[in-house]
Amino acid sequence: MSTTAVPRVRAPVGNGAAAKLPPGPRLPGPLQTLWYTFDQPRFWQACRKRFGRTFTLRLPGFPPAVVTSDLDAVRRLFTGDPLLRRHGSDLLRPILGDRSLLLLEPADHLVRRRIESPPFHGASVRAYADRVRELFEADIATWPDGEVVATHARARSLTLEVILELVLEVRDAQLRAELTELIDWFNTPLHNLGLFLPPALGQRAWWNLFTRPAYARLDRMHELLLAHIDRTRRDPALEERIDVLALLMRARYEDGSALSETDLRDELVTLVTAGHETTATAIAWACDLLAHNPSAVGRLRETLAAGEREYLKATAKESLRARTLLYSTAGRHPLEPFVLGEWTIGPDAL
Repeated sequence: MSTTAVPRVRAPVGNGAAAKLPPGPRLPGPLQTLWYTFDQPRFWQACRKRFGRTFTLRLPGFPPAVVTSDLDAVRRLFTGDPLLRRHGSDLLRPILGDRSLLLLEPADHLVRRRIESPPFHGASVRAYADRVRELFEADIATWPDGEVVATHARARSLTLEVILELVLEVRDAQLRAELTELIDWFNTPLHNLGLFLPPALGQRAWWNLFTRPAYARLDRMHELLLAHIDRTRRDPALEERIDVLALLMRARYEDGSALSETDLRDELVTLVTAGHETTATAIAWACDLLAHNPSAVGRLRETLAAGEREYLKATAKESLRARTLLYSTAGRHPLEPFVLGEWTIGPDAL
């Protein structure tokens, strides 16, 4: 089941109704949080079965979150006036930082996107693609014939290598090792839970068992990235480098100013967290699906040998559809009431 979180778009003109949220799970908030964290597929399935396409989650420390898979609501969400809503990703702020592209308000977001787009287009992407192919082909060449291969672990290692080389260009072995340890530590639901617990609860001694280790490691990651940014800025070869960090460092706003160290740090944290585990999981699921569909593998080989890539693209899209990585999109806060069927979602909800 694929769901899309929250109604954040313009309501019909003249709507003055008071907020009226749809029903949702009645389990205590902490139990909902644990279920959501450790078993998302069954959590979403149970909610959909019990409440239908639209329901409300009430998790401790966060505003009510309305979740819907109503296609009209989704259309209005993504095509409505962006200035009449704001993002609902504030829960990510302690992790990604205030200056992450994902957390900027619409006007700032558009300005930032203009100067950050070049590293992800044209020649830069083609160069990255060639290097990614080299890394994967070299690893696949070591896979033993006739034996089961744990593709998820290998994919995680490869996607991390892509980040360290093409995003950060980390050459120092000690820095590579420490960043690898930190990133791997966060790749479990239990460790991630500490980053998402509401700050108010973090004052309780028992809650700190989760929050303190998580934020200590996040602080260390920030420290390492800031030091790496400083070294990169002083690199005599900076103008010739093609890694993402170097390109972002050379980017300029219309007034000639550059991204600050905080801007760069928060963008790097965003790229690392969004591009490592998610990509590795997508690769692993694709391998699993193909292993159980030999006819698709045969057709892939034939079309690629003939120089055709459309079936490859279709295979990637179908794999992502069948094994979705995210069960909901980022939420939105409406700046005016948003009508969804018999419900009216106000600015105090996601």
